Amino acid sequence: MAKGTFEAYSKYWLEYKVEHEGIAPKTKQEYEKLLETRILKYIGNKVLEKLTNGDMLELMEEIKKTPPLLKLNQANCPISRLNIIILY
Repeated sequence: MAKGTFEAYSKYWLEYKVEHEGIAPKTKQEYEKLLETRILKYIGNKVLEKLTNGDMLELMEEIKKTPPLLKLNQANCPISRLNIIILY
């Protein structure tokens, strides 16, 4: 299992996606904004080994309470549980 905080791992994960999977620059920007505006403020400082299902459920509840800050596609879909799972 990966070690360190969720924030550190998310930065590693994003760079891996760029280098090895060739995600588009715009996609990278969207992921970065999503992380910064919707996810890291809740679980960024959590140590991965200690991150629980409860933490993720709390994150999803907080996201539901706040308006979407980022267009993820042309349909203006807000962050979904699937996007959280993909990023997690």
